[in-house]
Amino acid sequence: MVSVFVSHSKDDVAIRKFFSEIFTNIGLKAKFMEWADLTGKYAGNVISKTIRAGILSGHDTSALFILLGKGVINPQTRTPQFTHNWISFEAGSAASCLKPVWVFEEFSDNIEFPIPFVTDYVNYNIDDVEHLRFLSQLFEQEIQYPTRVKNIKPHSKIKCPYDNCNATYNYWNDHNSFNCPVCRRGITINSSEQK
Repeated sequence: MVSVFVSHSKDDVAIRKFFSEIFTNIGLKAKFMEWADLTGKYAGNVISKTIRAGILSGHDTSALFILLGKGVINPQTRTPQFTHNWISFEAGSAASCLKPVWVFEEFSDNIEFPIPFVTDYVNYNIDDVEHLRFLSQLFEQEIQYPTRVKNIKPHSKIKCPYDNCNATYNYWNDHNSFNCPVCRRGITINSSEQK
């Protein structure tokens, strides 16, 4: 069964609910794990194995989805580095076995948390039903049925213009200005640069 591993802050309840609704509606299995819920197990080992799982294990984790929300940068704990370290660890685990790393961020936010190894970046509006539909179609096309005809294409293949970043990833929105998910600096795409 194809699934995605979801990296997030447990404090971003509304964001988790928004994405869970999409996953349920299209039948995509999503793995939300909290290290605290893995009592009696070595959480790092369980999480890493789950992210790296391939088709031979019977549960193919096809991508890592990172849900950037305010709880990532300011979790309701005295030790925010805990959340930061786990998200970074999960991104590194996915990248080490060449699995896509998708980053999702609300248009209204600029979460100052850089994510290296991004392959796909998507902005959305949690209150817009059209964004819910778009994400549903995107997940079906790119994750569940990737061999089918592609109806949705990335807005652009981005190469961050900053010399000390140079990250490349697919950008799935039609807005011409956004913040790079890797270096967190502003990017403006000219219509002539779009591919």
